[in-house]
Amino acid sequence: MKTPYRFYFLALLVVFASTQAYAQVPFYGQIFANRLQLNPALAGSQGTGYVMAQYRAQWVNIAGHRQQGGIAFDQALSKGWGLGINSQYDLSLTGFIVSNHHLHIAKEFQLGEKHFLRAGVSGGLNLRTINYNKLRFPDQIDPQTGMFIPSPTSGFEHFPIADFNAGLLYYNRLFFLSASARHLQGRAFVEVGESYPGTLYAATTGVRIPIGFFSLSPLAHYQRRSDVDNMYMLGLALEMQKFQFITWYQPEIRFALGLGTTLGPVQLSYQYDHYLSDVNFAFFGPTHELSLGFRLGGKEKRERSSLPMPLN
Repeated sequence: MKTPYRFYFLALLVVFASTQAYAQVPFYGQIFANRLQLNPALAGSQGTGYVMAQYRAQWVNIAGHRQQGGIAFDQALSKGWGLGINSQYDLSLTGFIVSNHHLHIAKEFQLGEKHFLRAGVSGGLNLRTINYNKLRFPDQIDPQTGMFIPSPTSGFEHFPIADFNAGLLYYNRLFFLSASARHLQGRAFVEVGESYPGTLYAATTGVRIPIGFFSLSPLAHYQRRSDVDNMYMLGLALEMQKFQFITWYQPEIRFALGLGTTLGPVQLSYQYDHYLSDVNFAFFGPTHELSLGFRLGGKEKRERSSLPMPLN
């Protein structure tokens, strides 16, 4: 084992930064379940305090498949202000962990009798962690016996960097348009190769169409960061008093179906992603996603018009 383990690690992390970091920005198919993850301007947008947890298991047929989890809390304050805290964890490769921890603040402005604008910013820490205990390198395998030789390097190494996001959201009784920019500093890795994956821009919009005792909402979501992360989805949400159904279609990639229910202050939802390529689906498998939210203080109270955004 003549090659230093730190060199192996640096080489792996540079590759990881250039090919995986775009995918490792935490992304949930249930983009409305955690509104802070969608846009910092949505802090406090549900009218009361709200706490939620979310979990995503992606490509479950693969050993060591990517897993994401997070918790968030936001609170509506007086005079249109909102405050929130959001923490996300992403395990996309064995031995690699990405976590994001942000404080969000938002303000709502009334543009007219039925028109509103929300603006928000968030700041915090983007932390990349390597677990040497789970890494395996070629020169750790004895070519004669096939036995595994433990690495002399163990424990964890962390690569932190300050991280900032901003967003705007316009809405009225039936329409909303969200625009956000995440990772404004653009720099994700300082110690390793000065890699700059760039800022992630996203836009989401929807129209609520009331039909009797339910409503339909055509939806669209687009995000772009360089040429590596460039995707869009089209969706349709059906909402009733206690139940919500939502579908998403990402052309040539996947189709998703989500189900949700509201039981008093509790919101529970599940989403299943099916990948459209038979080969990819057989190899990678589906993706499962679950979210659980709790509205503090019971029934929602608003002084302003409701934001026409699905719950999951």
